[in-house]
Amino acid sequence: MQPSSPLKRIRVLVVDDSSVQRRMLVSLLELDGGFEVIGTASNGAEAVPMALRLQPDVITMDLRMPIMDGLAASEAIIEQAPIPILMVTSSVSKDDQRLVAKAIAAGVLAIIAKPNIHTDTHEFLRMVRGISKVKVIRRKPQQKPAPNALSRTIIAEPVALPFERRSSSVTAARLSPAILPPSISKVEIIGIASSTGGPQALEPILTRMPADFPVPIIVVQHIVPGFAASLVEWLRPLCALNIDLAEIGQPVRPGIWIAGSGSHLVVREGLFHSSMEMPVSGQRPSGTVLFRSLVREYRSNAVGVILSGMGDDGAAGLEMMHKAGAAILAQDEATSVIHSMPSSAIRKGIVHHVMPPSEIANTLIDFARRARPDWQPPAGL
Repeated sequence: MQPSSPLKRIRVLVVDDSSVQRRMLVSLLELDGGFEVIGTASNGAEAVPMALRLQPDVITMDLRMPIMDGLAASEAIIEQAPIPILMVTSSVSKDDQRLVAKAIAAGVLAIIAKPNIHTDTHEFLRMVRGISKVKVIRRKPQQKPAPNALSRTIIAEPVALPFERRSSSVTAARLSPAILPPSISKVEIIGIASSTGGPQALEPILTRMPADFPVPIIVVQHIVPGFAASLVEWLRPLCALNIDLAEIGQPVRPGIWIAGSGSHLVVREGLFHSSMEMPVSGQRPSGTVLFRSLVREYRSNAVGVILSGMGDDGAAGLEMMHKAGAAILAQDEATSVIHSMPSSAIRKGIVHHVMPPSEIANTLIDFARRARPDWQPPAGL
């Protein structure tokens, strides 16, 4: 009988222009025991050929570097090899926000703050481990999107086609009118929570909303502090419906409202408020905290949506929404980069339907149309 082989370690390429930062990241990974650092690079020009030659399981990529920055390096790697990339950054300047927006569009799977002696390094290690399991699809250079379009090639196995070309019959039937819980008299609010892989799922949902969509959409996307604005900047040219960061004290009105960093976003008495209660599942802002506030404010006249992400944030809040009679939708596993967040809700038995992002968009439009007969979507939607 052959002896059992040891667990395969995750092979990591570390890219950072700071020698101190490189050594720290290498030490964190190697001390964990589950990782093998197979190479380091001090700039993107070094990283690209190294990545193609070594074929690591995952790359940690700094954003700001000389010669070739992390954005250019990520674009070059994604065009030539299906390697998951985690962007690790400490910058929050306007220019860096623009770079992060482009990195998300290029296919970088997630953005995380650089760990240091004052922060919990567990999240960094957990993210590297989770990202390494994602199977990405190489984007060929000639398939680069136009300036006003988004790359949609970073999706999970076994899907072999971009989101917009998937047949809905493969993964989920169109939602029947009966699926809208009878307790809902009208849809007044939509809450969405997402994390790793969330931007790639949000795009086909939010960009399908017509300019006069009558129901406010509030989004909690886990992203490195200071970079929520980059998500808005990336999506704004693609969306017909107004999209912006939610401002504390602002009335909740139709549009797409993205939660900022550092505090929970809640709705109270028709206004956006912030909360500094403890993080939920390590996250602040948290989807669960948002969903709980929607239950208190709107009861059954709400819709909760859970998208791709690591961990279980959102599930507890959706459970409260479900008990109040609200409608719950979850992204399917086939189109999720990481399915942990949707799975956590699905396992609770509280999700009314599981579907790909394009079908979630259609369903939200259908909910609004049926629950608000005074509004009709444009022809063709």
